Amino acid sequence: MTTLLLLCVSLPVIFGTTVKDEDGSLHVSIPVMFPFRPLLGGKVEVPCYFTMKDPKATIINPLSHRIKWSYVTKEKVSQILVASEGKVHVETEYLDRVTLVNYPQVPTDASIEITELRSKDSGTYLCEVVHGIEGSKDSVNIQVQGIVFHYRAISTRYTLTFEKAKKACIQNNATIATPAQLQAAYDDGYHQCDAGWLSDQTVRYPIHEPREPCFGDKENFPGVRTYGVRDVNETYDVYCFAEKMSGRVFYSMSVDKFSFQEAQDQCVKLGARLATTGELYLSWKNGMDVCNAGWLADRSVRYPINIPRPQCGGGLVGVRTVWLFPNQTGYPHPDSRYDAICFQGRWLIENFRYSRVVSLKIKESNTSILNTIKYIVGYYIIFERLVVFTNVKFDSVSLISGDEDAVPGRTTPFPVVIQYVTPPEQYPATTPPPGTKEIKSGGVVTLSPLPGEDVEMSVVFHYRPITGRYTLTFSEAQQACRSVGAVIASPQQLHAAFERGLHQCDAGWLRDQTVRYPIVSPRENCAGNLLNLPGVRSYGLRPASERYDVFCYVDGLKGEVFFTTDYDSFAYDDAVQHCQKLNSTLANPGQLYAAWKLGLDKCTPGWLMDRSVRYPITTPKSYCGGGQAGVHTIYQFPNQTGFPDEHSRYDAYCFRGGNDFNNRQR
Repeated sequence: MTTLLLLCVSLPVIFGTTVKDEDGSLHVSIPVMFPFRPLLGGKVEVPCYFTMKDPKATIINPLSHRIKWSYVTKEKVSQILVASEGKVHVETEYLDRVTLVNYPQVPTDASIEITELRSKDSGTYLCEVVHGIEGSKDSVNIQVQGIVFHYRAISTRYTLTFEKAKKACIQNNATIATPAQLQAAYDDGYHQCDAGWLSDQTVRYPIHEPREPCFGDKENFPGVRTYGVRDVNETYDVYCFAEKMSGRVFYSMSVDKFSFQEAQDQCVKLGARLATTGELYLSWKNGMDVCNAGWLADRSVRYPINIPRPQCGGGLVGVRTVWLFPNQTGYPHPDSRYDAICFQGRWLIENFRYSRVVSLKIKESNTSILNTIKYIVGYYIIFERLVVFTNVKFDSVSLISGDEDAVPGRTTPFPVVIQYVTPPEQYPATTPPPGTKEIKSGGVVTLSPLPGEDVEMSVVFHYRPITGRYTLTFSEAQQACRSVGAVIASPQQLHAAFERGLHQCDAGWLRDQTVRYPIVSPRENCAGNLLNLPGVRSYGLRPASERYDVFCYVDGLKGEVFFTTDYDSFAYDDAVQHCQKLNSTLANPGQLYAAWKLGLDKCTPGWLMDRSVRYPITTPKSYCGGGQAGVHTIYQFPNQTGFPDEHSRYDAYCFRGGNDFNNRQR
């Protein structure tokens, strides 16, 4: 009885979505346990069989059953073919690509073969058999693997012999593409007006929209152009084929970006290496979308775009390349500064994380490291090394918060909070003052001052919304300050901020319905009513319907602001969810300004609740905010307007307040 029960439980796993008719007289099955993963340009045979049993023991003509194959998406069900009475009708889109393998010779075999596979063939396929009012069906998933991409060497256009072309693909974790793979890519929409080698020693290129330099052998007709078989010593570009990768591609970003050598070093610090072009193309195919150019292992600079937008690759999707010259040749100079695009293999993800935790515990649990860490908050870099803490406890450092899913085998990073529990009087002189959190790599996350500390907590800051410069009426300005955790500033508060060094050449509303701005270093466009003298400029009382920016005021931070990151950072919605997982919310600008006022210093931009991206600098350095202290903003446009696209990837600043924070401070 137990064996029979287990068999019944196992059937849904073996036969996928098999559905039998009520009386069991007709049964269809696709006897596979896993999805098919054929290669682009290749073929796949999908088995489907049906059995029949007439309850009345009469003979049924097998050819009288109606066989139908369909392609299923969330939006619709598209018919592929229908067969009955020995005749097969294939839909136009699938002509010459889809056949019933053994029908009608074997009437109960509904298996099909699909050739010339394209990426858009990926999806769910439904095999359905009907006889009279009876019917049964089963389905299977097919995922076409691989992507074709054009590759050009670092020097210039058309410099690769046939042998060099093959090596170039191998160096980018790919192989030279076959004519069938290039044709399949063309059928998927691929268009490239550059002649490149293929595996059969021919030179071809795919064109959907013919134009004068790209006519080839087809003139005004779309199609894959060919030069035929060429001498191996001739030089062209190459088309490569990347099949799959075992690992993940992620971005590492910095405000001051990286040179090529620094990008290599940065990936190594994260237990990874610079990604290859093939790995980036595979990640793009899997949905990666980052509007920031980054270094790759071959010294090229590229970025993947899946969501078209004008400011990212001219509104085109694909892996976009940054060229040195206008004719799309040459790679940027190695001392140019871009982000780093890293790759970490699956074996690295597990071994690097968990072995380093053990190593740290053995080698450093009794050294000065325990006397120099006060807090580590949502971060993974300690002394420039990747460290992930699970359930560990050092001499005086203990885990007080973490992700419930932090278990061996997990392949995504998780944030933790580790607290230094040595009494305050034992803090070494090298640690930050009480009331701060330190990350040894240089970031400081600041809390409200401890009781009894004499610290000026108030701060006035200029605020511009996502809509642009000078877009707020007086009432909208008041609401804008409230929405970012502050109130509209008074003239007295703005003047006090000016005396403490606030300089802002942008007119903004104040609480008395005047419009003013503080200038410490006068210049031509910011002279206002004081000409060359420093001071707070004033437009006087203005009609409430006029539009300006606004100056906001926040008088303290009732909670904590902390920085958090992930291997490939976050889109805006991801940042919101990530902070929620940490029992917090995205910080608003008012909270970040208050934390900055208390000493928060972090040279890494991060999302805030209002969709802006900012970073706080208290110790001026030339590579962080141009050597200026303050909360710096990343704008979308050069005229300092607009916030970054919500799909751009940055780190995040979270805020945790309320009883939970207060209880932990007692």
